[in-house]
Amino acid sequence: MCITMIKNIMFKKATIQLTETMLSKSIIDANKTVCDFAQQFDFNYNEADAGERFELVGKYKDNTKCKVSFYKAKGRGDKRISITSLKKFAKAGDTITLRTRGQDWKTHSWQVSVLIK
Repeated sequence: MCITMIKNIMFKKATIQLTETMLSKSIIDANKTVCDFAQQFDFNYNEADAGERFELVGKYKDNTKCKVSFYKAKGRGDKRISITSLKKFAKAGDTITLRTRGQDWKTHSWQVSVLIK
C-alpha cells in the first residue's frame, strides 16, 4: 500500500487555464492542482514563508527548456507559479498541463513537462 501511494503521488499533474491577465502580467495564482503538484517535490505552499521559492527545470513539447517556479509572493504571501517563456508558446484560453517526468526526476536534466492545449 505504501508503494502504491508513492507511485500515485509521483504522477500527479497540474492544470492551469490561462487568462490574458496571467500572460500580460506574468502572474499566475497557484490553484489547488498546482499546490498538490508542488507537494510531490516537497514544496508545501501552506508551510512556505512569503518570498520562499522552489524551482524545477521544465521542458516544452519542442524540447525547449524552461524554469518552473513555485513560490509565495513577498508581502501578502499569495501562492504563485511562474513558467519562463510561456508567452512564446501559449495564448489566453490555453490550458497548461504540468506533468512530472517520473521517478527519475531528481537525476534527469529536466523534471516537468509543460504541455499546452
